[in-house]
Amino acid sequence: MPRLFVALPVGHQVVAALAGLAEPGSSGWRWVKPEAMHLTLAFLGEVAEERVAAAERALGEGAAAAPALDLTAGGIGGFPDERRARVLWAGVGGDLEALHDLQGRLAGCLRDEGFELDPKPYRPHVTLARSREPRALPAGLDRSRQYGAWRADELLLMESRPGPDGPRYEVRAKVGLGASAATAGATASDAATDPRPDLPEPEPVPPAPVVLTEHDPEWGRLYEAESEQVAAALGWLVDGGVLEGLAHMGSTSVPGLRAKPTIDIYGRVHPYPPGPEQIAALAAIGYTWRGEFGLPGRTYFTKGPHDYHLHLLSFASGHWERHLLFRDYLRANPEARRQYEELKVSLAERFRDDRPAYQDGKSELIASLEPKALAWYLEATGFSPVAELVPVLLGLPEGSWAVAGGWALDLHLGAPHRYHVDLDVEVDASRQAALQGALQAAGWRLDQVVADGRYAPWPPGEPLAAGVHQVHARSGSGFIDLQLAPRGPAEWRFRRDERVTLPLALAIRHADLPGGVRVPYLAPEAVLLFKSRSSADGVESGPRDRDAADFVRVLPTLGVDARAWLADALRLFHGDHPWLAEL
Repeated sequence: MPRLFVALPVGHQVVAALAGLAEPGSSGWRWVKPEAMHLTLAFLGEVAEERVAAAERALGEGAAAAPALDLTAGGIGGFPDERRARVLWAGVGGDLEALHDLQGRLAGCLRDEGFELDPKPYRPHVTLARSREPRALPAGLDRSRQYGAWRADELLLMESRPGPDGPRYEVRAKVGLGASAATAGATASDAATDPRPDLPEPEPVPPAPVVLTEHDPEWGRLYEAESEQVAAALGWLVDGGVLEGLAHMGSTSVPGLRAKPTIDIYGRVHPYPPGPEQIAALAAIGYTWRGEFGLPGRTYFTKGPHDYHLHLLSFASGHWERHLLFRDYLRANPEARRQYEELKVSLAERFRDDRPAYQDGKSELIASLEPKALAWYLEATGFSPVAELVPVLLGLPEGSWAVAGGWALDLHLGAPHRYHVDLDVEVDASRQAALQGALQAAGWRLDQVVADGRYAPWPPGEPLAAGVHQVHARSGSGFIDLQLAPRGPAEWRFRRDERVTLPLALAIRHADLPGGVRVPYLAPEAVLLFKSRSSADGVESGPRDRDAADFVRVLPTLGVDARAWLADALRLFHGDHPWLAEL
């Protein structure tokens, strides 16, 4: 009898990144082949052939009206735990609420058809490797690294067949997500259409040969001139437009690196995706809209058609941080630049007339260099971004502010663990006048974050508008995300639910940085409470993949009292939460 399970496919770029983890030094682990990686939703076990039709019916009913899912892979863990693991897995983030809804609906349909399923709570993950004996996770893994994003737009009924090199999988049936029944079974193309009814089909990218040239210093000047046009077309977010940042990325941004003579311009935008107004504004300066082109969280435009490539990114995708880090590493590391160039030259010779194959061929090396890039960055910068930004706040009253977010966790752990693009700071809301005066006197621009993530000026001497609790501060390249929070007498209060409190003496800790700077930071249990829920585009969901990874690395450092407080706070705030099982 066939052994069946239901799964979502994983994007090929994510698979390539995950496959790069299989390195020497992990003896005892049997690594899953890239073509076998998937995200399981339900395991049916052995099913009589005459019952396969019932499984297919449940597949169709479970997927009915379900949207396509924008998912991410990141954070490494093990089952049953990291010290005695038999299964090595990568965590899944993104549209987690929709993913759990889909899995629950599918499980209900399968049970209605008489299938017995595992009663344990669903924990989404991508299996990477298995071990016959319990063992610790392989040494050298970056537990917090992110491996990319993809759009899951079909649901698969899979059959597992044993083979000499491990199980082989065959698709028995598939149903489209985010599509009508008429499109069920269709395979998503790289040039994915945008589902919004107010937009036409994106135009396909015209083919062009892969030809590399020596680095040209003129490329930097071309970027500067073109980026001014893009910024004028889209407008800056702080001035009522949509652009939060622009950067020159790709190989033409790396001096000394041979490249296709295409200027890659990356921009972070809000809201995402860009709408008809932005598409029309870019068309007016020569850009053709190409849709997401196989990469969720990125909207792609070309001009020339390959003189300029414009990539507009969502804040939540992580693409901005990943490409900045990789670019800066290549700029700083001649050996990595040499490896990358040699591979590019080889691929260009093999795939001169196949750009997708050329791009895919770089994935494995990029995946292997990204952990080295992060290690280089962490060693080179340390806590200097914090030390450079916090002095402007040191004049505020003791106990009225604290570093929050990921930097707070790193201060607690004693070393940075991931790439940060800003500094989160929580401030006593009753001290907003002192905060405003200190920052504006130092020349910082302050903007209130109002409805839908838009900005409104914070005029000198005026209080924040009703309901506003977030202020963005900018000075040159410096950026501080200020969160105004309620306080009681000697008491910290959780802004999202003021029933949750913590004595201020426990809520604010201190770390000494090189140079004698003493920095207050929010206690890790309070930071994790914030990270237990995320919000994107007004939709509340569970923890993001990076927040789940933060929980995994910080949990072993929490004392008994901190664990108990966090568990009580999660129950009060959420009622139930997947982290409770770990606490």
